Amino acid sequence: MSARDITWDTFLKVDVFAKSLIHQKVDVLHAEDSEIVSRLYNNGGSEMGLILWHDEQENILKQQVCLYGQVVEWNILQGVLTGVIVDDEKNPEDECLNFKDLLVYDKSPSKPSVLQAIEFINHVPELNLQYKQELLKNLKTGDYVNTLGADEFLTKFGFHSGRPSKNSKSWAQKIANFFNI
Repeated sequence: MSARDITWDTFLKVDVFAKSLIHQKVDVLHAEDSEIVSRLYNNGGSEMGLILWHDEQENILKQQVCLYGQVVEWNILQGVLTGVIVDDEKNPEDECLNFKDLLVYDKSPSKPSVLQAIEFINHVPELNLQYKQELLKNLKTGDYVNTLGADEFLTKFGFHSGRPSKNSKSWAQKIANFFNI
């Protein structure tokens, strides 16, 4: 579905938008001693999309739903955030992924926006059920590093390839640097 296919009947029906998403690309980002994979799903344009970042163990680190300038994001360090893209006219070829400098976050998450993102993710056909459930859980519970118990955090994000060297940055610092937090 492209912008010209939108009518008043379909404008706010996020299920229609979500069903039009296709997996567009995968990027592998190399950090010091690990990799972060990003996956972009969109409708062939930049007006709506889903971007997912995960580590080598397939743990979701960040997820972002973009719907015509409205953004709902969850990340492991901050939990759920909502906001808007204030000016997407700079480069119409950009995707949500590139709007970091143009994104203005709300002081607290907007519940209607989060509910809309939940409905959106529920209808993306390209996601397998288990992965979809994890994405939905992130938005519904808002769990992040400060709300996870130590055992749960280490089980999920523990060092799977041995202990880090004394010269390496902490896991949280690497993620914060990567996402410019």
